[in-house]
Amino acid sequence: MREVRLYLSRDKLSWLMYSSFFLSLLLVKPSRRPLLAVHYVHVDSPSLYGLYYRFLREEGLRDADEAVFRGVKALPCVVVDDQVVIEGRYVFARGALRLLKWYPFIDVLAFAASSALLVATVLGSTYAAVRLFPGAPGGLLAVLALLAASVAFAVAFYNVYVAALRGLVRVFLGALSVDPGRVGVPLDFEKPRGCGDVLAVEARALGLSANAFDAVDKARTSILLGRHDWLRCFLAAVDIALGRVKGPEELRRELEHSHELARSLKASLEKKVSSIGGWVCPSCGALNPPGNATCRACGSTRPIAGLEGLGPVHVDILRILYSMGGEATHGALLSRLGYEKPQVVDALRALFARKLISPALMQYEGRPVLGYRLTGEGAKVASVLAREASARRAL
Repeated sequence: MREVRLYLSRDKLSWLMYSSFFLSLLLVKPSRRPLLAVHYVHVDSPSLYGLYYRFLREEGLRDADEAVFRGVKALPCVVVDDQVVIEGRYVFARGALRLLKWYPFIDVLAFAASSALLVATVLGSTYAAVRLFPGAPGGLLAVLALLAASVAFAVAFYNVYVAALRGLVRVFLGALSVDPGRVGVPLDFEKPRGCGDVLAVEARALGLSANAFDAVDKARTSILLGRHDWLRCFLAAVDIALGRVKGPEELRRELEHSHELARSLKASLEKKVSSIGGWVCPSCGALNPPGNATCRACGSTRPIAGLEGLGPVHVDILRILYSMGGEATHGALLSRLGYEKPQVVDALRALFARKLISPALMQYEGRPVLGYRLTGEGAKVASVLAREASARRAL
């Protein structure tokens, strides 16, 4: 039985989502109910409500316990069945699991109370208008009063609903003796260096059609890079939080769990993008698309594969061999290098170990002498070095 993930918001998602959620619980056939995992994220776009509702109706639910009572961990960017990508601001698990467990029911109760209050206000204002002005045309006055009250209803409903919800949450926290400090951890007391507003990215959705993957490859790469930026900055923010938060041990454990989860997701993204030619900047850690020669975050030059850990002596040897047709005698190489002999010998050993050059027996003035030849991999690296040198001279 496959798992279907539902992503909800406990901060901004309207009552419509929860009413649809509970309606779906009643309508879905038991035979079509796969496992449903609930995660909480920020959702700012009302157009997403219908999307979530469709997932509920099409994918089904196993039961209310699985839908509501599972542990809640929000992910910054998620993929649902490779069809919809959702990015949003991170909402840290609120800590009090009992509150998380019952929050949807508190939400429905707040909605019911708000609706009852405002319906009573509409009916009461209409009745009062007719009673206070008995001489006026009752029908017309009642209609006008009803329209005015309905407008007030629409304007005031959300504020009344939010106030009722907050009040019920406070009452519930008090009844459970839950310390509000355990309910959430703010991660914005200091922005990690180089992150800017990455941690405040607005929620958005991008539909990916199975028949048009070629057309959205660029968008998918952009999403992966944005997700990596978020995870990189989130890890830095959690490192700061772990150093400053003096909360209970449970809170630190949640932070550490989130840190480990984000680190694992970041490594997975790096592996995915690297498999298509992307690269991770060694200077700032940003992930870059395959076509970038410089880092999109800090401007550092892309490291050349095969030269990691090699110094200027190694680079000069490769360049000289490339300029001499890919091979040179030991004497010719030494004569063109401006380094001490021990440095050159150590560099040659390192290049042998990396299989970038190989020894070769050559002829010099009719006598056999030792020489060096670029391997296939060494020739690739040396050609990149030569192109870079030409580009710098052109500047």
